Amino acid sequence: MPFVTEVIPSYQGDVTIESQGKSENTAVLSIDPQKLLVISPTLELTEGSVVRPNNPSSILIAEDTAYPPGEETPFIYLGPLPEWAEDSFSPD
Repeated sequence: MPFVTEVIPSYQGDVTIESQGKSENTAVLSIDPQKLLVISPTLELTEGSVVRPNNPSSILIAEDTAYPPGEETPFIYLGPLPEWAEDSFSPD
């Protein structure tokens, strides 16, 4: 195909994240973390964020999920991974 320089396998779906006794439904995109800047070249990570290659437990949380607009307390802090609600992944 013309103009196609790379094909990046991915998975998209919905997930429920539980943190601090609250739950939040959000979209999930699963890809090779080394390809993040290929699909989103203007992506900015919060200071302290780390993306490690070959780490299947890595997660990046969107700022509006971590810090919901209008909320005084962050939903998720940098640190330990949040718990995933059982059966929260649902394929599109």
